[in-house]
Amino acid sequence: MNVFGSHVTDGLATYNSDVDMRIDNWDHADADAALRALHTSIALQGWTGGELQLRSRAVVPIIACVDGGSGVALDISLGEPVQTRPAAPGRPGRRPLGVDTTAVAVAFVRRWPTLFPPLVAFLKLLMAQHSSTPWTGGLGSFKVYCLVAHFLQVGPGTTLEVHTARTHAALG
Repeated sequence: MNVFGSHVTDGLATYNSDVDMRIDNWDHADADAALRALHTSIALQGWTGGELQLRSRAVVPIIACVDGGSGVALDISLGEPVQTRPAAPGRPGRRPLGVDTTAVAVAFVRRWPTLFPPLVAFLKLLMAQHSSTPWTGGLGSFKVYCLVAHFLQVGPGTTLEVHTARTHAALG
């Protein structure tokens, strides 16, 4: 099991952030059946205290649950299955789920170490106060990261009109 997302970046997890977990090397006929089997297994163990959802129709299917003892929310997804044959020469395999998005978040933190984490935390907490989640139509963490990075690239003192004029001039 691998943890990715805000909990492995500097300062992007808030007190209410869920932990994104990816299970690699699973062995099952197909991903949907594997996720259903894992959901059933977790339900039978009963450690979630009843807070357990299989979100199989999400863009990235997950099991969303809350640990009954600690109250920590988990999003469990499936990564790569067991490799039955090696990747073709010259064609690397797919990168595991969350690797690229986590790397982008880390790069944003490195670029703006004093601005990026507090702005992200503020927006995440503001959205949490309004029960805004990706599952209910709100923004996910990665979209918040991109929004804040764009704001920092454009500059806090830049108006939309100036930015639009620069963009149109650059496109020429």
